[in-house]
Formats: sequence, C-alpha cells, structure tokens
Amino acid sequence: MKGQKLQRKLSLKSSKFQTRLSLTSSNMKSSDEAVSGVSKPEEELKVSEESVTDESKPEEELKASGEAVAEESKPEEELKASKETVTNESKPEEMLNASEEAVNFLTSIEPEELQKCVFSESLLVMSDCGGVLGEFSVSVELTHRALEPCVILHARSHGAIDGSPCGTTVTAYLTADLEVLEEDYNEYVKLDSYNVEKRSHMVQRDKQMVINKFTAMGEDVTEEECVSYPMSVLRGLVTEGSSMLLMRLMALRKKVPENMVFIILDQSLRINQTTFSELDMKKIQVHRETVEVFGLERMVGSADADHSTWHCYFLDNG
Repeated sequence: MKGQKLQRKLSLKSSKFQTRLSLTSSNMKSSDEAVSGVSKPEEELKVSEESVTDESKPEEELKASGEAVAEESKPEEELKASKETVTNESKPEEMLNASEEAVNFLTSIEPEELQKCVFSESLLVMSDCGGVLGEFSVSVELTHRALEPCVILHARSHGAIDGSPCGTTVTAYLTADLEVLEEDYNEYVKLDSYNVEKRSHMVQRDKQMVINKFTAMGEDVTEEECVSYPMSVLRGLVTEGSSMLLMRLMALRKKVPENMVFIILDQSLRINQTTFSELDMKKIQVHRETVEVFGLERMVGSADADHSTWHCYFLDNG
C-alpha cells in the first residue's frame, strides 16, 4: 500500500530531516509574495437548445386528420423526452473532469519529495501600500488516521477588512497522493451587530465523499446543505487544504506540466474546475537580499460568480 510505503520510507529519515528542517526554518522569514486578483470572466458553461421547425409541404396538409390524432394520442412520449432534457441540463457537472495530466501528477508523487514538504511557515498579509493586514500560517506533519499513515495540513489566516475581523482555518487529512480523507473548513467575519460564519466538513465514507455545509448569521443557522458524490467521479479533486500541498510540490519540482486541470467543489458544492500554470521566474527583495522565486498561477472556477486568479511565489525549498 502507498500509505505503508510512505511510512516505511519516511520513518528512518524523519528525525534527521526535522533537525535539518528546523535549521532551515529559522533562517526563513516571511518571503512569499501572494497577490490575489480577479481574472477576466471566462465563458460560462451554457446549455443550448436548438429548435427546428419543419415547414410541411402543401400536399401534406391535405392528408387525413387521423395521423394528427394519432400523434396527439401519445403526449407521454413528448413528456418523457422533456424530462430527459431537464435531467441532462440539471447535471452539467458530469461533463467536468480532471485532465489525465493532472491525475498522473498526483499518482507520480514520491514519498521522498513529500517528505520535503513537511514543515511549517508563517507569513504576513500585506496591503499594496505596505501595511500589515494580518497573518497566514500553514503546517504539514506526518500522522496516522484509522491506523493508516497520512499527512495532516493545518492552515490559518486572520486579519481585518474595513475594520471587521475575519479569518479562515483549514484542517485536512491527506493520503500520499493528496487524496482527501477528511477536511474541515471554517470561515468567519465579525461585524458590529452580528457574526457571519461558514463551515463545511467532508469525509470519505463507503466509497462516497459526504459534504456537510452550513452558514450562520448570529445565532441563527440560515442555510444548511448536505451532498455526496461517488469517489469515482472525484478523480483529481483538490480542496482548500490539498491545493496548498500541491503547490509546494510543484514549486519543489520547479515545473508545472501542461494542462493541469483539476476539479473542485465550489461554494454551491457543485463540481467545477481549477487550473494551475507556471509563471515566469522573478526576483524579490527579502531582508535586503535579492532572491529568485518560482511563480504559480491558480485559476478557480465558479458557477455563481466570476472566476478568480491567484498568483503565488515560492522559494527554492518550497
């Protein structure tokens, strides 16, 4: 099993690596530059219907009305066809899949390179004017879940927008090829009169991914959803948690293959797509030292809003 392979290969090097990692981490400062923006809207997925009107020939109008009566006597056939059309239109997510290149990237992850991603970091969230807006931290550790070795990722951000405190926390349990076993996501905004909180929890159960989500305003739960998907349709799924580790791996390889199209679950819990592509290398100033960083662009699709694009830059060590 890949999990057992990960455990055997990493256990011998864990102690030595963690010591070396702590020395590296002490020399690292908040050096990654994350610039978020909104990309130009992409073409939305559309379901088009073509209507064809056949004009009958004059001689066809002279036919016995019995044929028209025969056609009218079978309205259930038209109703059945209409229902099939509605059913197909109501499930556009079935047409969205991860690319083979993306799936192959996940299955190609080796335990040795995953070990290099096991470290913690903390970054400041800065405004364009240089002011500190908040802080972002992420840690990756080796652990066990249900007696099986896995990776746990914990990320947290907090700050303020227009004077309103806000933040996000993510905790994800991942396999060696970044398959999500379980993930908790929590987002909050504290307003003057009440708080807004969004929570979601996903977990694998009986070859299904079960997702529960609710939104609360003050003391009242205003929205609650529960959906599930067969794991067979979630090949190449990335989440808020797994995407962070995925980008570290891409940065360590310093190469992003073409056509890196993964699938996500958007805010409406529908299947959508996210893509990763490589940016040009650039140099930034870190504590009066010029360093070269590796850039990644991530575009996140949404059925209810414009697509958004994130630019992330990484040091040589990820």
